[in-house]
Amino acid sequence: MGTGTNVQKKLIAVHDLDIPWRPADLEQRAGRIIRQGNENKNVSIYRYVTKGTFDAYSYQTLENKQKFISQIMTSKTPARKCEVCRKNGLATK
Repeated sequence: MGTGTNVQKKLIAVHDLDIPWRPADLEQRAGRIIRQGNENKNVSIYRYVTKGTFDAYSYQTLENKQKFISQIMTSKTPARKCEVCRKNGLATK
C-alpha cells in the first residue's frame, strides 16, 4: 500500500488499547469502522482492559460520564436527589 491508500472500505475490526477521557471520543472511534461505505457488514470492536487496574477505573468513570450526559440530554430525573443541609442536620420543609 502506498501513501493515500483508502482502506476505510475494507475494515473488519478495531482494537482499542487505551481509554479516551470523553464518551464522545469513544463513540467517534466506533464510528471510524461503523460507517457508510464499509464493504463489510459485520465488524468487531475489541477493547482491552486489565481487571483491577486504572484502565478498569477509567472505563467506569467514562460510563458514569455517559450516564450523566444521557440524563441531561433526555431530561430524565437523575436517580439521586439533593437535600438542603444545615450545620445541625437536614433542613425542614
